[in-house]
Amino acid sequence: METYELSVTDCINVTRLHLLLFPELTEKEVDCIYWLSFGLSIREIANITKVSESMVKKRIKSAVDKLGVVNLINLKLIYHNRVQNYHLKQVFETNRLLSLLVSSSNIIPLA
Repeated sequence: METYELSVTDCINVTRLHLLLFPELTEKEVDCIYWLSFGLSIREIANITKVSESMVKKRIKSAVDKLGVVNLINLKLIYHNRVQNYHLKQVFETNRLLSLLVSSSNIIPLA
């Protein structure tokens, strides 16, 4: 089994992002989906989250029911789509703000 290391800051940021993107799910449900999206097995998720395999299955089943999906592939797609859309919005907003900054300061862009 591979080892995954996250700093405390990484964990806080991931948790905040999950709460923002998945308000209909509990933190523990999203945590299971997060690890599932990396392709981890139920057993591996149970080891990482320090709960039983049956608890991981219950959390994933609850997330499936709440999101109205029919299988784990759709669950992973919803997870990746929401995260990707969030990051794209951040990139667009950053570019918009940079454009405003450049246009207001009379700086000539390089490109």
